[in-house]
Amino acid sequence: MHALPITYNECEAIYSKFAGLRSVLFVSAAPGEGNSTIAYALAQRAAAGGQRVLFLDLNTHQSFPRDQLGLPARSWSLNEAIPAEAFCPVGDRSLVFLPAPLERSFGIEGRQKEHIRACVEEQLNAFDLIIADGPCVTAFNSSGMTPDTLADVFDAVILTAASASTPASEVRRAAEKLRDAGANLIGAVLNDRSNPDLRSEVNRQFDKFGWLGALARRIVMPLVDRFLVTDMRF
Repeated sequence: MHALPITYNECEAIYSKFAGLRSVLFVSAAPGEGNSTIAYALAQRAAAGGQRVLFLDLNTHQSFPRDQLGLPARSWSLNEAIPAEAFCPVGDRSLVFLPAPLERSFGIEGRQKEHIRACVEEQLNAFDLIIADGPCVTAFNSSGMTPDTLADVFDAVILTAASASTPASEVRRAAEKLRDAGANLIGAVLNDRSNPDLRSEVNRQFDKFGWLGALARRIVMPLVDRFLVTDMRF
């Protein structure tokens, strides 16, 4: 897992868009684009700002709280009262996780929009902000939620795309699909995790020239390190 420090300027820029919002859905244009990591970082940032935050895991295929954080999954459904033991508080309890159901599936009844909306509204009685980790927009998961169903349930939607692998046409298609479903799409996050950082790329170029490259590296790399403040990938 790639950690995204909440002190990054990029993280703060996204969080600044949350003013007045109480529920935000994060979805990705394609699988494996770091959507959950970004949602987690924003949940941490909101909690650090004094809000009581619920991380609502709606991704049954790849559950971030279960698979990456090692939190226990319980049985629960959106069309029934959620048992207290399904919630996993961390730290000072300002951030609480609701991992996707143990069965890795939402029942057909529980996938109805009215049940999703009722669940979100009920949880807002206990939390200041809900950060929902949603599924991929372009890949169908028969056991989970569809972005079309979730789109207009939340106050806002943020779309994540990987800069080095997802074509612009795919991002446009995902954005159009969300807007057609009534989503309040407030922005997109371009995840540059797959791009090489400056230091790695300079080293790769030096490796092409054998001993001459090694000599040049000794001269140039101190300058690179001097001006490379931080690696902004996540």
